[in-house]
Amino acid sequence: MDPSTIEPLYGSVDPDALDTLIRSNGTRSADNATTVSFTFVEYEVRVRSNGTVAVRPIEEDG
Repeated sequence: MDPSTIEPLYGSVDPDALDTLIRSNGTRSADNATTVSFTFVEYEVRVRSNGTVAVRPIEEDG
C-alpha cells in the first residue's frame, strides 16, 4: 500500500491524548522512555516519550 494514499493519522488517533499519555511519566530520557505502539492500516506505529516516532510496515507471516 502506498503511504500517500492513507488517511491522516490524526483522523483516527487523538494527538493531544497521545501526547498526554506519552508525557505522563514525566521523563524524556532514552533509558526510561514510555512507549506506545499501535497498528494503523498496514503499519506499526511506535511513539516514545524521548521524541522518537517509528513507522514500519507490518510483515505478514508466511
